[in-house]
Amino acid sequence: MPIEGEALALAAGAAFEATTAPEVPVVTLWVSSGPDAVEVPSVRAKTQEDARLAIEDAGLKVGSVEIQDDPEP
Repeated sequence: MPIEGEALALAAGAAFEATTAPEVPVVTLWVSSGPDAVEVPSVRAKTQEDARLAIEDAGLKVGSVEIQDDPEP
């Protein structure tokens, strides 16, 4: 997945490769603007399975899961 500001590709014209070329070399640089933004779904009060499905339906990947009791009843 591209990261914002990461160089994706570099292309140099023939003038860039020639050491005696009198012209200024032309270099094209493609830079990533980062991944598209997605809305993160609320998973509060959902079962673990429903939360996983909501996250995956949003096009996101579920990472590690840590179960923790809510201190407020």
